[in-house]
Amino acid sequence: MKNIFFLLLLLAAFVSCKNEPKNEENAEGTEKVDTTDVNAGLNISPVELPDPCTIISPEDLGKLFGIDPKSVNSNKSDMKGSQGFAESCFITWDQKGEEMGLFIQFQKNPLHGELENYASSFINALVENGEMGYPDNKPNKYTRLSGVGLDAAYSVNMGKFVTRKDDEVVVVMFVRNDAQKKNIANIGKSVGGLILSRM
Repeated sequence: MKNIFFLLLLLAAFVSCKNEPKNEENAEGTEKVDTTDVNAGLNISPVELPDPCTIISPEDLGKLFGIDPKSVNSNKSDMKGSQGFAESCFITWDQKGEEMGLFIQFQKNPLHGELENYASSFINALVENGEMGYPDNKPNKYTRLSGVGLDAAYSVNMGKFVTRKDDEVVVVMFVRNDAQKKNIANIGKSVGGLILSRM
């Protein structure tokens, strides 16, 4: 079972980073694009994921953070290799002259039919085993958080929050700067709670 948790953490880390296709030149000197399907062999859940850029509006963020909604910018993440498995959005805004940011990602069960308790196992693995940090390569264990979703956890060091509404989809959020990291539990409760209410 620990191997499954480790696999899930590796898979989550993989889709949390932009995965650019590897390009090579062919004999004619023109660029050849690597079209390898990194999801081959996965039995991805058929659940439809909502768009993380539209599930929460600039006006919502304005109310939650006391900011001007006009300062909010949303950019859908174009992550090659996560098609069908995750939907992501990076949101930025200006707050008192400082640029703040929030990355929202919805991940669905990549082992549908094999791991029925995907979302709870994902969160339990972060609490029990942690997530490797950069640059120290030490595991950062998450702390459980009640009051949002069926299960939730956060890590101040990682600046991340995770929650779930069921066992098919995980909501992952991480923030941009140290001031936000210190407040990740409250951000997770407010933003995560609002997101879950709309899923």
